[in-house]
Amino acid sequence: MSSKTETDGISSFSSTAPVRNILVFHKLSNRFTFGSTNYSPERLIVLLESLIDSGFEFGSIEEVLRTVNSKKLSLTFDDGYAHLMRTLPRLIDKYGIKPVIFLPTAFIGENNTWDYSFRLREETHLDKTQIAELSAMGCKFGTHGHRHLDLTRLDEKTLRLELFNSKEALENITGRTINMMSYPFGKYNDNVLTIVKEVGYESAFTMRFPKLSDNPLTIGRVPVYFFDNPAFVHQKLNGTRWRIFHSGLGRFINQLSGGTTILNRMTNRNLR
Repeated sequence: MSSKTETDGISSFSSTAPVRNILVFHKLSNRFTFGSTNYSPERLIVLLESLIDSGFEFGSIEEVLRTVNSKKLSLTFDDGYAHLMRTLPRLIDKYGIKPVIFLPTAFIGENNTWDYSFRLREETHLDKTQIAELSAMGCKFGTHGHRHLDLTRLDEKTLRLELFNSKEALENITGRTINMMSYPFGKYNDNVLTIVKEVGYESAFTMRFPKLSDNPLTIGRVPVYFFDNPAFVHQKLNGTRWRIFHSGLGRFINQLSGGTTILNRMTNRNLR
């Protein structure tokens, strides 16, 4: 069975396709990091103020999913790094953002040894106390798998455990029902979609731009990378022809995440 990733179906969206305004970030660090996904807190503040000046309004993920081509916008964060605790509370307080954080639950409070960049510079994931505090502030949480593995390469038993264990772990910490997830590396296939639904997830998110054929378990998002200034983000959101260019660039960048899956296979990283 072939896997579907964020690269699928790009020909099916155009600059006029319906857009749900969901941004996805990863790291919000002030220090140098390897890779393309770090966006410093100061730059994020500049971006948020630019979006507000253009008429965007921060809403919950539920509000944004109910609307198309509106000015409602939601911020999501994959991987759930601990440094989010230094930034998100003040942004929630000042701008009223309603973030969604997706994290791999086997690494709660631990370093990101699942990522090849760990060997160059480690990052620590949110711990249980931080998750509970952010949840109390209004952050929504979803899973990013249990061990941040490529779900399309797992047998059915292991896949179910990945999806169930991560859901249960976050529910135990937050005391809330967890029904959202983000696919590790953006990868899924028909078997993954079937089991995601059976385990009880209602919404699942990818790393590619939104397109017409999105359904609740293949929701596209607009990625923000280290080189994205506010003008580029506006181009991605506003349905201009530049959005097609940015989508192609995003596909290329996300292909680089394949380095982690290849290295994990080479080093025979076992399930934790």
